[in-house]
Amino acid sequence: MQSNHEFEYLRGVAEKYGKMYAVDEFNAAAGNISADELQELRDVYEIICSGENRTKIELWVGGSFQRRYKIPKKELDFARRIGQLFVFFDYLVRRGIQPFCDV
Repeated sequence: MQSNHEFEYLRGVAEKYGKMYAVDEFNAAAGNISADELQELRDVYEIICSGENRTKIELWVGGSFQRRYKIPKKELDFARRIGQLFVFFDYLVRRGIQPFCDV
């Protein structure tokens, strides 16, 4: 599998939280999130929002979708999960959970 090692640090969190698409899934995850899981998300969020990381990640995710027929399925799945992780951050913002206020 060809992977973008620059974002490998996101893989575990993306696998855990990047598979949700339905509102019910977001509600269940946000309603049952433990303090440790919330801290895990906050730690990753801080890394994503530092420096140019967020822009690089968004460009990579968008580029992966544009090249979806030319890249390995596992790489595309990873990009999708990272994209959904951003959606989950946005959902946490709407739920009023800090510090996910500027995603």
